[in-house]
Amino acid sequence: MSAHRPIAVAAVLWFVCIGATATAAPERAPACRIEWRANASGGHDLDDACLPALSADGKRLLVTRMESGSFSFMELSVADKGRVLRGFSAIVSITSGVAETLRDVNRLLARDGYRPLSAVKRPRSRAFVISRGALKLQFRDGRLDISCGQNPIGRAQTLSSFTDDAFGPRVQREVLTALFLPEPATFALMKVEPVDNEGFYLAGAVRWIVVPFTARCR
Repeated sequence: MSAHRPIAVAAVLWFVCIGATATAAPERAPACRIEWRANASGGHDLDDACLPALSADGKRLLVTRMESGSFSFMELSVADKGRVLRGFSAIVSITSGVAETLRDVNRLLARDGYRPLSAVKRPRSRAFVISRGALKLQFRDGRLDISCGQNPIGRAQTLSSFTDDAFGPRVQREVLTALFLPEPATFALMKVEPVDNEGFYLAGAVRWIVVPFTARCR
């Protein structure tokens, strides 16, 4: 009997290892942190590559908005379709203000376990359909519709156009410039920016639109 024990022990260890591998939790995305980095021209660049980010409880988003000479961060409510809960702003030329803003934002990111959202790869066209299993995202005529199989589970407002008179009358058309999904997918986050007929973007006018799903798509 004893001659067969090493084989039995090896078999047990093999099953234990397989079981441990099968039940191992998926790796989490790295923590999000914002930096103010010096560049080659003697100035600074805002390193916010980890944004947009989602809090550990899945209830809040942190996004950024770049403007002329300043930048800001906004904490958004997922359930309330992107309602701004709080904001942090800094003027680039005021060094102490930049440091204070980044300190507050990074403290929030660390405390609430914010992790980067994954961007959805999409065609560079005005209309597209993206499928992820039963989940389908369709963008057409300036509106994003989400369905699970044959059942609609989310719809965004239609993007708009407006006239900007700051540098002479120009018609600005809102375009979808980025799309994000959490894992598991319970909402979609749209980054929308206005652009004129010559292809110029209106600085500081980015909009972040949250589209909550009415049901989880499995």
